[in-house]
Amino acid sequence: MVKSAKIEDGVVTNVIVGLLLDHIKIPEEQQVGIGWSWNDVEGFSAPAEPALDPLTVADFEAAIQSLIDETAVAKLYASGVALASYANSTNPQWAAEAAIFIAWRDAVWLHSYSEMAKVQAGTRAMPTIDEILAELPAINWPD
Repeated sequence: MVKSAKIEDGVVTNVIVGLLLDHIKIPEEQQVGIGWSWNDVEGFSAPAEPALDPLTVADFEAAIQSLIDETAVAKLYASGVALASYANSTNPQWAAEAAIFIAWRDAVWLHSYSEMAKVQAGTRAMPTIDEILAELPAINWPD
């Protein structure tokens, strides 16, 4: 099946089945779409991937806070704040869980902010969110 593309200012503006005089034939093995580029030397080329917005400190903070809250929810507390509120509980189990959680939460944030400071100082490359989450300390719940 022959396909062709209409080119305007070096950009594909239409793709049809068939061949018209004012269109360029598309090689059978190539997929071409509207918005692709075309020139006599390179032929058709896909548009560049849009640049992703760089990650911000707020992106990392949101992901880390989600991990903290998910950790509390996994122990059947409503959130990290709710779990931390049991620090002075008269129930020994809840107080112990809160104490372990608070110490872990603090270690998580200390590590996170320390690593972000390295990025800002230029001594560490910007990690991905998955990389920074993988570096965080694990929580060790009481028995």
